[in-house]
Amino acid sequence: MQKNEELSNALHYSQKRDEELTKALKALGMVFTNIFLVHLEDQKVEWLKIQADKENVLKQCQNVCGIRKLIHDNYMLPECQNDYLEFTDLDTISERFEKHKILRYIYRNMDRQWIEVSAIVQNCDKDGRVTDILFLTHDVTDQRERELQQEDALRLALASAEHANKAKTAGSLY
Repeated sequence: MQKNEELSNALHYSQKRDEELTKALKALGMVFTNIFLVHLEDQKVEWLKIQADKENVLKQCQNVCGIRKLIHDNYMLPECQNDYLEFTDLDTISERFEKHKILRYIYRNMDRQWIEVSAIVQNCDKDGRVTDILFLTHDVTDQRERELQQEDALRLALASAEHANKAKTAGSLY
């Protein structure tokens, strides 16, 4: 009898945990446009969420090389392409994870939106080597535009201060 109760409790706990994970994934799905898991050993991709308007194209890519090429060739501005390939290079990514828990890259797509790609270690083997990486993408255009406006305002303020300083210095010479 006690065994049945233990099994029932374990099943209940497992179902509750599954519900919590489902809720968490749904919440992530509202923030991120694409979510996929890359298994480093075979470089296969497991799609967890795909942007609705790109589903037919992206779902065809089941390996990371295909996704990298597709995004590089079709979705990003040329000036962002080399850095993107460097960011998604699986030969060096594990080494970069030794220094950072999350890796991020922001690029501009063909629609002039700013897109952030985040990479997070999902699993490691018993020796601590990265085996699976979760990649998440989302539109950060509004945030990036605000940052760029702030940078412009700071540059303008600095230029004004330098100009005022030069004028003050020139005035003190007379």
